[in-house]
Amino acid sequence: MKRSINCSAVIEAAKKLDCKIQGIDASQLLKGSRKAVLAIVWQIVRLEYLKIIGNQSEKDLLDWANSLCPKADLKVTSFRDQKISSGLWLIEICQTIQKGCVNWEIVT
Repeated sequence: MKRSINCSAVIEAAKKLDCKIQGIDASQLLKGSRKAVLAIVWQIVRLEYLKIIGNQSEKDLLDWANSLCPKADLKVTSFRDQKISSGLWLIEICQTIQKGCVNWEIVT
């Protein structure tokens, strides 16, 4: 019973934070739906990063990240862009922020 109440509290808290959690309810969390849990965690992480960059929009964050990516063919148009799945976009950004942090010998 307490677990059910806690899961409902998580959903309510996420809604108060303006997280985008359409289609997710407490029963999915109670059942241990990995997808639902990860969706809520990602939304909380997204909100935290937006706070770090001064409550700017996701587009502003994307523009900033693309400005750090030196390779034009890796620039992305959204956070759902397939280019992100390879990891190279993020690796290039990390390398730009902290020179020498990437061991290119192990990057495939």
